[in-house]
Amino acid sequence: MTFKIIPIISRGFSMRYFPIHIHGEDWSEKPHLQISKFMNASFALSMGDDGLEHLGIHQGDYLIFSLINPLLSNEMLTLVCNEEEYIIRRIPPPDDLNEGGIRIVAVLDHVLKPYDDLKLVYFQ
Repeated sequence: MTFKIIPIISRGFSMRYFPIHIHGEDWSEKPHLQISKFMNASFALSMGDDGLEHLGIHQGDYLIFSLINPLLSNEMLTLVCNEEEYIIRRIPPPDDLNEGGIRIVAVLDHVLKPYDDLKLVYFQ
């Protein structure tokens, strides 16, 4: 099986906004995940709270996000930006998106559990 490597850029939260820099950052010092080349993944966030526990996503899980996945339903999880801060949530209502500054940045592609057969990669 062929793999690709994506950076774990930060801890992500669903119960509060958090700052991250997605574009133009040097992530070489961050840990990376080795994943299947068939995932449309751009980066990963380590889940930092239990706000998505009802969906089976727990603190410490790795959320794999894509910048190119289409939005297929209102139930999909997204990374939403409000000005300079981000939050993980289901697709916001259209009224929220029409108001100033709120936009969908990435779509959840996959969730990996810490007990899955994960390979972390470090470039140092």
